Amino acid sequence: PNLHQVAQEVWPEAAVLYVDNDPVVLAHARARLSGTAERSVGYLEADALDPGPVLAAARSALDFGRPVALSLIALLHFVPDSAEPHALVRRYVDALPPGSHLLLSHGTRELLPAPT
Repeated sequence: PNLHQVAQEVWPEAAVLYVDNDPVVLAHARARLSGTAERSVGYLEADALDPGPVLAAARSALDFGRPVALSLIALLHFVPDSAEPHALVRRYVDALPPGSHLLLSHGTRELLPAPT
């Protein structure tokens, strides 16, 4: 299932804003999720490395008067060290309403077996 399906199974009024910088990804998402109520699922073409526009859209699409969840799944391993990923995540988290949650996954090579 997609993120909004899981969220709305628990809380039917949940709203989700998907963000990607690839217009092809967003076109596929819109086509695949066409049966979803427009008010509850949104799509934003934006660069996650620039939190300003993403947060502005999130404040418009979501109720920042209540806690929200920020899902950074399979994203940070694409963020170069030069973009300061820790500071980037901090900018997002600092902008969230009190009581909000961060969901994060991050790929790593550290647990790969040594080459033989």
